[in-house]
Amino acid sequence: MKSFISLLSYIFLLSLYISGCSEDNGMSVGSDLVVSKSNATIVDTVTISLSTVKTDTIITSSHNIALVGQTEIAGYGAVNAKSYIPLEYNTFIKYNKEEIFDSLTISFYLSGYYKGDTLANLNLKIYEVTDSFIVNSQRTYSSTTSFYSTKYWEYKFDNLNHKSEPLFERNIKVRPSTTKEHEYKLSNEIFNRLTSFVKTATADSTLEGRFFGIAIDADSLTTKCVLGLSVNDSSCCFNLYSHTISESKTTIVRKFNLLNSQQQFYSVKNTSNYPELNQNQIHKYKITDKKTDNQSVLAGLAGYEIRIDFPYLKQLLEISNQSYLMNAILIIKPNMDLCSVNSLPNSIYLATTNKLNEITGYFKDSDNNYLTGDLVTDIINKENTYYSFNITSYLHNAIENSYFTDGEGLMLTLPDNQFSTTFNSIIIGGFSNTKYKSHLNIYYYNVNK
Repeated sequence: MKSFISLLSYIFLLSLYISGCSEDNGMSVGSDLVVSKSNATIVDTVTISLSTVKTDTIITSSHNIALVGQTEIAGYGAVNAKSYIPLEYNTFIKYNKEEIFDSLTISFYLSGYYKGDTLANLNLKIYEVTDSFIVNSQRTYSSTTSFYSTKYWEYKFDNLNHKSEPLFERNIKVRPSTTKEHEYKLSNEIFNRLTSFVKTATADSTLEGRFFGIAIDADSLTTKCVLGLSVNDSSCCFNLYSHTISESKTTIVRKFNLLNSQQQFYSVKNTSNYPELNQNQIHKYKITDKKTDNQSVLAGLAGYEIRIDFPYLKQLLEISNQSYLMNAILIIKPNMDLCSVNSLPNSIYLATTNKLNEITGYFKDSDNNYLTGDLVTDIINKENTYYSFNITSYLHNAIENSYFTDGEGLMLTLPDNQFSTTFNSIIIGGFSNTKYKSHLNIYYYNVNK
């Protein structure tokens, strides 16, 4: 990129001899352009452009977790989660006429995931679902039998109906990262109904048409947190207790377990503080950071990723033999006025993307592991907290192959297991953000010096 290096040299000379003159070429002039005695030059304010992109599909089933509750995410807005779990009678025990039925309970384990006010109670409500979870020819939602959200941020099963009166309601105080078991007694109505079913059940009997499953929700007025529940064959179930008395008391427990993990799912709704992010746009649209206060949003389950473009990097294709690109470090700065160090995701992936904002590949290390970015934190000077990514190889490949296709760029995203199962999020400052300015550091070597 002969003209690029010539341009840099020209700007540098102007900064030395002509005070106050500059050109808008995507780089700062003067103090940000440094030449060392080793002939290495750094341009540390190369322009980058950030945009928020909404994902059109997030799979919300088969994750062995139920999410419930609502909370506010600083700098973004409100999020709400509600879960649906199909149940079946899996542990057939022949009814003994001498049995005395005692109670019906629900038991579940917390997954350890928690988002929101750590001092708040969660007002948990469990309802009986009145719709079938089964996808069939009469109720077709897609060509497959997976349960997931669709484009325009609608959910295929967001409208599963349930009864208005809860089977159970209770305030739960939960500490973050706890995974203890909870067990609570259910209403007499469902206890009597399932008891009647068990008394006439055979080894082939199912609940089909009698009881479909449960919806787990939280009170919208009092709840200020989101909680994760473990969901597998035994961790979330109904327990029907009975006993017999002969020489001694014998306790009998019949379990109603998860029917099918592919049919268990959660529904998520979100309302952003930025009207542009609430529009039902699929992933081919991007919302520049200028429309969202010079910052962009990366948020799991809300479905937002951050696209990064380099408006002036085509000039790198004109590097001459007199200069060599030594290093290119992408600096990503979170808005620490809205984030805390503890809330920052430990892992953020960097990927390549095309003009349709589709991910085309991920940055990986020499061992083929995903690059997660190096996180540097500074609790005293918050502005010095940042993620860094080495994208030297990415730019070298573009230079060596003499290409940089229009519409190509990079994408910041979360690992799949976080993007589809958590509300982990981060607000990233754009290039025009005066306090938290993300940018690209380029180091090159001029062999003629």
